[in-house]
Amino acid sequence: MAAVCAAAMAAGVPLAQAESNWLEPEEGTFAGYTGPWSYDLLLRAAMLEDDHYRECQLLRLPTFGQDGVVYIVDRGASLTVVSRTMKEEPWGQIQRDLVRTSNDPSRQRAIALARAFDAVRSAADTKTAPIDRATANTVMDACREVLLGTRYTAEPTRGNDGVGYHAGHWISGTFLAGQTWSPKPGTIAREFVDMEEALAAYATAEPSKRDTLKVALLKRATLLLRRAQASTATADGGAASRDTLH
Repeated sequence: MAAVCAAAMAAGVPLAQAESNWLEPEEGTFAGYTGPWSYDLLLRAAMLEDDHYRECQLLRLPTFGQDGVVYIVDRGASLTVVSRTMKEEPWGQIQRDLVRTSNDPSRQRAIALARAFDAVRSAADTKTAPIDRATANTVMDACREVLLGTRYTAEPTRGNDGVGYHAGHWISGTFLAGQTWSPKPGTIAREFVDMEEALAAYATAEPSKRDTLKVALLKRATLLLRRAQASTATADGGAASRDTLH
């Protein structure tokens, strides 16, 4: 606790802001770590690994409801928004199958894992939409600034009823990542989630409605980018002032 408080003060960020405003660092399955096979790993493989260089990614995992992901990908000639949503929740059956094969020889378990992957894959509904580079650049700039500002909180933020969000954004040489749990209104984390939901709405809309949704998306992204940059500048300025005093 003391170390977290000290880190928040050193960054020039009020403790209340450090606790709730930004996304938190991502340390789990969706940050790229490997480990024992689980539903999360199957979900990651089925929903994310079609595209290795995903930008402005947000995976949502509600306690109750449909899992889903949205991200932007550069496929050469154009930028594409990908939205993928689980049509059903197969995790219960998958977990039971994996438990039953946990002590089986490797071949039987490999077969069970392949079937589990197919079950998750077949339950995902994918929608795509092209997006112009100017709009996408603003959205991606906002994602980058928010994820560069991730920080640990002083208190646990997870709960039993809500939505977990796992964000990611590819930049040259690395994959930025962050997470949040049902962020509060008015926080940068909440505005980031709202922008991503607007991105998903754009991807899943009828083509005739996309122009209107794109205007709303661009407005959210522009405001979020300005806020994230201003918050970072304020924090950096506070730290610089203290360094001058010492």
